[in-house]
Amino acid sequence: MRQNHTFRPRFPSRADSLPLGPEALSRSEVSSGGARPQRRQPSRREWATWLPLTLVALLTGCATLEDPRDPPPPLCAADEPALNSVQDPAVRVAARYPRVALRTGKTGFVCMNFTVQQAGEVSEICVADAMPERLFDRAAGEALAQWRFDAPERPFRSGTCMMFDVR
Repeated sequence: MRQNHTFRPRFPSRADSLPLGPEALSRSEVSSGGARPQRRQPSRREWATWLPLTLVALLTGCATLEDPRDPPPPLCAADEPALNSVQDPAVRVAARYPRVALRTGKTGFVCMNFTVQQAGEVSEICVADAMPERLFDRAAGEALAQWRFDAPERPFRSGTCMMFDVR
């Protein structure tokens, strides 16, 4: 004897979409049509406390949109002067202007030393000089890491300066 089985798709029920926590209704209350609790609105005092603190954190740079796991290039050794490049790169990537500097209208430069490997890739990037210090280092380092040179016979040490100017 064969029974007829019909396929019924399972759609999310109202009980599946309820919040968890002390204000949540049990499944029996939902199925019986119990009233759903109202979510509490923040008071004026709570808004007056948290809103200025959040704005101060964002404006002072305590909270940034930059990835904290991606540090800027290290500073060069004190006895290593800023070098000038003896060869133009085959691929030059422009640095992006940091949001903080753009918003405040700051300009400056970063001079970096680096090693050109035999494959033409850039490595061992360090900051030799910068003005203002540490503001443009990360952006300049990210751009410089993407530069490519014609493959040299042997690795060599070189350097470059990048200007950051609001136009």
